[in-house]
Amino acid sequence: MLNPSRPYARALRTVLALFLLALAALLIGAVLAVAAFWSPLAVVVSGAFAALFGVMLVAIVWAGIVRQRQIADFVGGDRPLVRWTYTPDEATSIRAGRWEEERADWKVQFGCLTGLFGIVGVLVGVMGYFSGELDPLVATGVGLAFGAAVGGVVALANHAGANAGRGATGPASVALGIGEFVFDGEYFRERGAEHVIEGMRLEEGAVLDLVIETWSHPWYQRTSLEREWHILVPSEQVDGVRRLVASVER
Repeated sequence: MLNPSRPYARALRTVLALFLLALAALLIGAVLAVAAFWSPLAVVVSGAFAALFGVMLVAIVWAGIVRQRQIADFVGGDRPLVRWTYTPDEATSIRAGRWEEERADWKVQFGCLTGLFGIVGVLVGVMGYFSGELDPLVATGVGLAFGAAVGGVVALANHAGANAGRGATGPASVALGIGEFVFDGEYFRERGAEHVIEGMRLEEGAVLDLVIETWSHPWYQRTSLEREWHILVPSEQVDGVRRLVASVER
C-alpha cells in the first residue's frame, strides 16, 4: 500500500503516521487517567482523533483501489493517443528532479504546524490568564509541544514519501489522451467543473517539455488545487505529442 508508485501513497503514509500518533496518545492518556495523573478528557479527544484517522485510512485505501482500476481501464483501452515508458536512466533522472523540488517541504510543514498550534496555545493561555484559571506559559508550552509533535509526524511522513518516490525502481510510464493522462502512476481526468485541464503547451529545450496545467476543486476539498505538470517527451514521441497538443488547441 505504501509503494510510492501506487495512487495516494503519500497521503496514506501521512494519515497512517497521524493514526499511530493518535493511538499512542490514547494509550498514554489511558494509563495516566487510570493513575489519576491526567483528565479522562484527553482519552476521549485522542480516541476521537484515532477514530477519525482510522476512517480516513479506510477511505484513502478505497480511493487508491478505485484509482488503480481507473488507470488500468484507461491504459488498457484505446483512449490513449500517445504512450511511452521511460528508460531506467530517464525514470531515475525524473524522480531525482522531483525530489529536489520537494526535499525541503518538510521544514515548511513542521514550522507552520508548530507555529499554528503555538498561537492557539497563546490565545488559550491569554483567555485562561484573564479568567484566573490557567497559566499562559503552560498553555503556550502545551500548544507548541502538540504542534511540534503533529508537525514533526506530518513532515517526517511527507519527507519519507518524497524520498521513497525518488528511490522507486518500477517503470515510469506516460499515457496521453483527450482530457486525461497518466504520468508515473498519477492519473488526471477531466470531470465536469470539478477537474479541468486548463492548458497544454510545449516548451522547447534540450528535451521537449509537455506542460499541462490542471485545476481541481471537488466537493470535499475546501480550496481549489492548481498544478503544473512537466512531462519530458522522448525524441521518438515528439511528433505524436505535437499532434495531440494541436488537436486539443483546435
